[in-house]
Amino acid sequence: MAFCSLTPENKRKMTSTESDVRMQNAIWMDMAAFLTTYPQLQKALKYGLGALVRTRPPDPFSFLAEKLREANRKEKIVVKGKALTEEEAAVRIQARGRGMRDRQIVKEKKQEAQKQKAATRIQSVQRGIAARNRTEALRNANIVWLRELFLRLCSDSKVEAPTVSARVVFDYCRRDPALVTRLGLTRRLATPRPQFMPLLDGAIEALRPALDRELDWTAFARLVGVDAAAAAAAPTHIAATKIQ
Repeated sequence: MAFCSLTPENKRKMTSTESDVRMQNAIWMDMAAFLTTYPQLQKALKYGLGALVRTRPPDPFSFLAEKLREANRKEKIVVKGKALTEEEAAVRIQARGRGMRDRQIVKEKKQEAQKQKAATRIQSVQRGIAARNRTEALRNANIVWLRELFLRLCSDSKVEAPTVSARVVFDYCRRDPALVTRLGLTRRLATPRPQFMPLLDGAIEALRPALDRELDWTAFARLVGVDAAAAAAAPTHIAATKIQ
């Protein structure tokens, strides 16, 4: 039986083979650990290698690289554990802080705008109420003045009922000084209120055809545009004025 001695060439081949086996084992161990950390990678490799086997392209390396990129887009593989330098971490923290601060500023501005809008709406409502109150108070004051004038003009009437002669009203509308002197009208009553002044000419024309008739309070008030409802409320306004 011949004994086969190990030649230097055989020893070199054996050493090279053992080294290759250890390297392959180390690569597979690293690969297994990598796949454990990134399970999506195993799915991507299966997808790429399967397509490579089925297609058998002339340039397998470029084909496999493209398929892995395609799988990465589908699976959205994210590299874990990427360490950041202090500068990168500081930049990220500062950016986040600025974003939170800017969002807070925008929120505060929106809240302030809403408060301002609500305040403007409330002020507008209050101004409207105040304007309506002033208008109502002026209208009531005018009716009170007109009622007082009516009662002063009635003193020239010869009837007991509260009526006034159309001729007396006619002379008053014409601003007859003799009537003012005869009745002793104060300046307050002798001077028509601005609200009624434009209506005096129309009252003169309405009275001219029948100066011998008598006018009650409602008819007298109608001459200057006061309706029956407002005329009926005149005693109430007079009483309220006296109380005040």
